[in-house]
Amino acid sequence: MYKTKRPLLAIIAAGVIATMSILPAATASAALEMPRVDVTAGWTTHVQNVGNRSLSQHTDLVGGTNVLNFTLGTQGKSLRLEYVEASPVRINSNISTVIRSNYCGINLQGHVQNIGWQGVSSRAGTTGQGLRLEAIKMWSTCSNVKIRYSVHVQNIGWMDTKTAGQMAGTSGRGLAIEAIRVSIELPNLNHIRDRIWDYECLLAGTC
Repeated sequence: MYKTKRPLLAIIAAGVIATMSILPAATASAALEMPRVDVTAGWTTHVQNVGNRSLSQHTDLVGGTNVLNFTLGTQGKSLRLEYVEASPVRINSNISTVIRSNYCGINLQGHVQNIGWQGVSSRAGTTGQGLRLEAIKMWSTCSNVKIRYSVHVQNIGWMDTKTAGQMAGTSGRGLAIEAIRVSIELPNLNHIRDRIWDYECLLAGTC
């Protein structure tokens, strides 16, 4: 068994051809048009003495980052986080053969003072009742969207990072969650951008 050496240009060209075969026809014929996979995600929270806050972020999986990071609540103010709500992760793709446009839900389950574990939904905690959120579980409804999270707990500080529905926080200790760090991890599609740049390089004769 032996290996043959292929010229670098041929290797690059083969990769470009494979890449262009997965792009829409309009994009393949116009090499300068970069495909996009736009993603948005957001959260709503209710914090003691602060009220409601909304956060949202946006990224392009081809040309940008594939991780969205959020910090919910407050630190160093001794304010309980009472309510958390996750908006669906919205994926808008024009390269459906790679990743389809989709809505990915984020499921939450909260453990609340005087209530215990709530049912599973996109919300955890309460508003207008002055009750502390003590523990939380999170998970995504899509296999290609991962959720990692850690909580800052009264008298403890930041606890270990959890994922896939693991419990973050405490129960039976009367301690409030004050903040939550959430990372939403999406597929990394930067290789598509890099291969298109290779294709443009070949066309321009600058490789």
